[in-house]
Amino acid sequence: MIDRFGPPRFVKIDCEGSEAPILEGLSQAVSAVSFEYLPWTPDEAEACVVRLLALGPYQFNWSVGETFQLQSSVWLSGRDVLAALRTPEAQRRAGDVYATLIEHDLRRTR
Repeated sequence: MIDRFGPPRFVKIDCEGSEAPILEGLSQAVSAVSFEYLPWTPDEAEACVVRLLALGPYQFNWSVGETFQLQSSVWLSGRDVLAALRTPEAQRRAGDVYATLIEHDLRRTR
């Protein structure tokens, strides 16, 4: 689809634990991606972060539930967002991880 229509500006993936295989099908970095994280499948979130970082220089943030409120005041590295997803707050319920290419967002990554 990217070859035919061009890269999307935002990709939202919410498929109850199958986010990593879907991201494996992404052939190039896109400006922004959101995927659901499930507290009981931390390896899935890690696979998603690893895949995105293989595609390009992403920075990350996250939200709990469907609040759409970013939990960190700064964008995080892949390592730091994965650590945040292991905190008690993140483990209480599912939420979303947001990724944006660093070159598309001038805010600093921690």
